[in-house]
Amino acid sequence: MVVFRYTGEGFVPARIEARPLDDINAISFLGQKLVEKHPQLKDWNVGSPAARSFEPIRGGERGYDSLASMRIESAYPIVQGYREFAAFGYAFNFSDPAGLNRASISASYSKAAELPSNERLHVGFRFERFDWTARFKWNGADFYDLVGPTRTSRKGYAIGLGHRKSLLWDDPRQLSLEIDANTFGRLDTLPGFQNVASTSTSIHSLGARLSYTNLRGSVGKVDSEKGVRGEVEASLERASGGTFPKLQGSFDIGRPLPLGHASLFLRSSAGYAWGDQSNPLASYYLGGFGNNRVDRGDEKRYRKWYAFPGTELNALSGRSFVRSTLELNLPPVRFSRLGRPGFFASWIRPAAFGGVVVTNPDRGSRRNTTWNLGAQIDLSITTVSVLDLMVSFGQATAIEPGRKPRHETMVSFKVLK
Repeated sequence: MVVFRYTGEGFVPARIEARPLDDINAISFLGQKLVEKHPQLKDWNVGSPAARSFEPIRGGERGYDSLASMRIESAYPIVQGYREFAAFGYAFNFSDPAGLNRASISASYSKAAELPSNERLHVGFRFERFDWTARFKWNGADFYDLVGPTRTSRKGYAIGLGHRKSLLWDDPRQLSLEIDANTFGRLDTLPGFQNVASTSTSIHSLGARLSYTNLRGSVGKVDSEKGVRGEVEASLERASGGTFPKLQGSFDIGRPLPLGHASLFLRSSAGYAWGDQSNPLASYYLGGFGNNRVDRGDEKRYRKWYAFPGTELNALSGRSFVRSTLELNLPPVRFSRLGRPGFFASWIRPAAFGGVVVTNPDRGSRRNTTWNLGAQIDLSITTVSVLDLMVSFGQATAIEPGRKPRHETMVSFKVLK
């Protein structure tokens, strides 16, 4: 038997002496003593519910129609960014009482004279039901485009349908499958790469992603300290009468170091595209930290396969690529009294990384190799006792044969991480 004793410093191990007891007093129940002192309390008993008669439920039983039960949940004004211009509008959210269905609709308008009239209206729609998601955008806009450099706004329309299925959920082991089908029209920029012009006005795509994670950490961690993460993604795009298959995969493996909460991770990825090389769809594009000055996504965006700090966004391109990054996560520094009860810093986490990316490794004349070296510091801030914020600072240098070293500085404020 393991016994603990509660103290001001928490539970501490204790010992129970094995000593026979000759006299054991009965346990006193306060309720019993109260009734003995005031016998009239026995008459206050309401009795068994079975002895009561209740009116029958009017209308009888009926099924629950989740779609018909959807009602407006919230409505509020919004500010969005489209390219480098601001748009003002309204957003509406809907759901049913059980939360089985969720829908959001937004509409905004840009008054900028520099924009053509057919690009000033921005509409977004999203519907979620179980593992399914349906999307529609017309001149898609997003608030975080106002605080770039990463922009997701695109000219034209986008229609998408996605399905996500969990194949394994045995935390921390997770295996999931995502399938997405999309149609884009009236494009002038590739949907996933903001600095690459599209030679096709319409694109149809179908993709599947299989992801596996098994990441762990010791008590008191602020990030994963060991484990593996793998991902395989296959896609098929159709545009301008051509077909463009792609296959891309990533694999991360990490091990803890003797220092408390320190770890070393090797993150690798590779991809290959087929199709007419003159079409930008037959290439991959990498570059940059990817963080916005005000952000909501992963603060360590440099871990993504498409990121390569030190270069511009989408600056490195190739029909195929191989990328590898070695990341050193140093022990975090925790603060006990930095700030006030309603706004205080919790910890600061430093990390350093160095990597290499080779584009077109199978084509000698077009092969290009770029190295980088960088660091990032993340400061966790808690406000109103429960809301977490993150301030990140990053610096990286990219080195490419025949070119001067390139430098990139990143400052990002992540709200409600």
